[in-house]
Amino acid sequence: MTMVLSTPKADQARHFTRVVDSTQAFVATIMSPSAGARVAHLYSLEMVDRFLEAHTIEDFQAVGLRLDIHYADFVFLADWFEEVIGDAELATAIREVHVTGEAFGVLVPRVKRLLRERQQQCEEVLEPGIESATSS
Repeated sequence: MTMVLSTPKADQARHFTRVVDSTQAFVATIMSPSAGARVAHLYSLEMVDRFLEAHTIEDFQAVGLRLDIHYADFVFLADWFEEVIGDAELATAIREVHVTGEAFGVLVPRVKRLLRERQQQCEEVLEPGIESATSS
């Protein structure tokens, strides 16, 4: 069961969508059959969402062993969202997805749905027309 995220306030939305500096970046991994593993530094909610790729078995069958896997440890990712980004609710939701123990490839689309939900909420809250109307 995936929890529904509550809509953040404007100051929270700005904080959740900010870009952090290199000392606070989340460190993920790109695993490639031909090149091995390499580090990917992710600096924002949006970058994490763009980094994670949901592949199907059909993708692997079509491409074979040439398909890279963009891997993020969801326990560490949840901790990063809570401790660095300051979004404890998103962190809790990611932990709830992860605790099912299902395979990484099954969990990626669920985590991406949460990330996109949070991004969309933040965008809606931060739209100039909406923000200026609520702060008047």
